[in-house]
Amino acid sequence: MLCARKLLIFAALLAVPQPVLAQSADTPVPGGAKPATTAAATEKNYPLGITAVEGILSTIFQSGQSSFSGTGIRLHMHPSRLMEGFSLVPSLEYWRNSNQLDTFGIKSTEKDATLGIEFRYQFPRDSAFKPYIGLGYGLHFLSSEFEATTLGIEGQDSVTLGGVSVLGGISMPITERLFNVFELKFHYLPDDSQTKLNYGLAWNF
Repeated sequence: MLCARKLLIFAALLAVPQPVLAQSADTPVPGGAKPATTAAATEKNYPLGITAVEGILSTIFQSGQSSFSGTGIRLHMHPSRLMEGFSLVPSLEYWRNSNQLDTFGIKSTEKDATLGIEFRYQFPRDSAFKPYIGLGYGLHFLSSEFEATTLGIEGQDSVTLGGVSVLGGISMPITERLFNVFELKFHYLPDDSQTKLNYGLAWNF
């Protein structure tokens, strides 16, 4: 009878749900890669692997002209299949430069709206300073206007040109999510090449 009672107690104990001691596949491992479900959730929250958004201010140097200012916006993307350290950066940049000579009633205006994409590599460093380099391609929607009222002359022109760009820069943290960016970028265009000194603020998601 005593043996039967022990067997019943043992069976009851087996029927009670026990704590799971084994680590789940979805439990984060300190210092390890993110679990598959976490990565999937990140992809869902940030489509196309978007990791940051950045606004920039530019000082532009163009052949035969004095320096002038521009602005732009960029998205930083790291699709899941892209190697660590590499990123894709689509961008929209814009500048407008006007010159006026009141004595002769002469005024000229040039504009450039550039839609581009860059392929970047950020060097692995333990310090707060993160250097990077990049290579890109952009479509430049250029337009110009000229007016000379005293001579009765005016005209305008527009053209779309494609060109490569090379860049290098460094990012530095302000807070956990906000970063400063300092960059030198060169756009190659036949007869219209541009060199830009860029300052940006990037917000990491």
